[in-house]
Amino acid sequence: MPKSPKIRYHRKDSDPGLSGVKEWVARWYEEPSDFSIREFSIKCPKPEQLKMLCKSKAYISASQRSELPLSSYLKLLAWIYLSAAKCGRGQPEYEVQMYFPTPELLRGVQFSGNTFDPSQAQVIEKGRQDVFCSHGDAIFVDVYVKGFSVEVGATQPYNLCMPLLERLVEKAIWIPFPKNVGRREFDPMTCQLKSVKAYELTPSSSSNF
Repeated sequence: MPKSPKIRYHRKDSDPGLSGVKEWVARWYEEPSDFSIREFSIKCPKPEQLKMLCKSKAYISASQRSELPLSSYLKLLAWIYLSAAKCGRGQPEYEVQMYFPTPELLRGVQFSGNTFDPSQAQVIEKGRQDVFCSHGDAIFVDVYVKGFSVEVGATQPYNLCMPLLERLVEKAIWIPFPKNVGRREFDPMTCQLKSVKAYELTPSSSSNF
C-alpha cells in the first residue's frame, strides 16, 4: 500500500499514453508491479445512434449541472461499455460512493449497534442515511457496475486504484480526455471521434493486496 492512502496528488486529465499511465500510477503506489495495465479502445456511437442516446436517461443522467460536455460524453461511453460487458452484473450507475477504512483511525475503537460498519471497505448504496466516514475516507466513482469502476477525464491514482486495492472491484478503468478535443465546447453531434483510448487496471498475478 502507499505510505499514506489519503495522499491525493498527481492528478491528470488528458491521455498520457500507456507508458505515461504506468509512470503516473508508479509515482503514487510503492509496488506498481501489483497492477497489470493495458490500453484498449472504446468505440464511439455513430451519428444516428447518438441522436437517440442524447435524448436517453443514460445521457441526461451523465450530464450534471457543472459537468464539462466532454466529461458527460465520456461517462456515457463508459455506461455503454459497462452495459455491454456487465454479464448479468446489473445496471451501471453514475456517481457511486465508496468507503475505505483507515486502520490508524480504527485502532482501539469499538462499534456496537450500528448498521454501518466503518471497519469494512464497501460500496455505498444510494439513499443510505447511516453512513459516517470519520474513521475512513469516501470517494464518488464516475461510473460503476458490480466488478467494474470507471473514472473519466480528470482524476488521480487514489480514485482509480483504491477500489481495486480494497477489493471492491475486479477492474478499474480510466478514460482520459482525448488529445486535441475541446472540453467545454464539445458537441457529441458534431464530433469526429470514432473511438477513445482507455486504460484498464487489474491485479497482476504477483500482487499481494
